[in-house]
Amino acid sequence: MKEKDLKQIEEVKILNKMHQGVQMGIVGINHVLERLENVELIKHLESQQMEFEKIDDKIIHICKKYGFDDDSISKWKIISSEIITEVKIAFGDVEEKVIDMMVKGYHTGITTMNQLKNEYKGTDEELKSLLFEFIALQEHNLDELKIYL
Repeated sequence: MKEKDLKQIEEVKILNKMHQGVQMGIVGINHVLERLENVELIKHLESQQMEFEKIDDKIIHICKKYGFDDDSISKWKIISSEIITEVKIAFGDVEEKVIDMMVKGYHTGITTMNQLKNEYKGTDEELKSLLFEFIALQEHNLDELKIYL
């Protein structure tokens, strides 16, 4: 396999991980919004969801540049995520449980994206910039939620 092809495999891997992370964020927020009562928290999550959608558009744009389709999360992963969410929020303070799940999700996302950033040896500046932007977005979203802890 040519070096150029190997580099593209690396970029595809990063783009797919980013795309799946964004989709999980969107799905997760969609699933819990209707259960929340705190208007400020709802506004924060809706804003975070819109920012995820903007990042996802950028990911899809770069995917097209490389000539491949983005790898969406599976229906099974979405269903299992929704079931886990339902079980976790079934008893107790729904908002507290939602915030806890979101905080843990952001910590996981930040860690995963930082690992990808540190391993990436490619030269695609647009991809690097988007990776940094996605990490910064998750860090910002995490900071927004800390006021509810």
